Amino acid sequence: FTPIEASGFAVGSLSDAIATSEGPAEAEFSTSVPQIVWWARLGSRFRQYAGRFEVRWIEPSGEISQEKPAKRHGADRIGSVLHFDDERVAVAGRWMLELVLNDDVIDRQTVVIRPQPNRAPRPL
Repeated sequence: FTPIEASGFAVGSLSDAIATSEGPAEAEFSTSVPQIVWWARLGSRFRQYAGRFEVRWIEPSGEISQEKPAKRHGADRIGSVLHFDDERVAVAGRWMLELVLNDDVIDRQTVVIRPQPNRAPRPL
């Protein structure tokens, strides 16, 4: 049985990402983004556990950056938001997201954060 029927990453609010979750999912972001949103549509056999999932965000170094309960949206959608600020910076590299149920990792996904490109100075 498939725990996740569809999922992806986005920038913006979790509710907006959930609402438009049928579209293409982004997989790369710049270090300048203020947050990354992950959303998922649960498989029919896993919907009953929607309130019991944990989401773990893991930095490229392997360090856990955030581990929190997934936010539930309706009967079959869950999500998580990873905010960046002065204490948690958007480190460039391959981040991993783990979906955990009863201490078991049931899904892993990766998202890439690229360094913000340097802008060429404008001619005078």
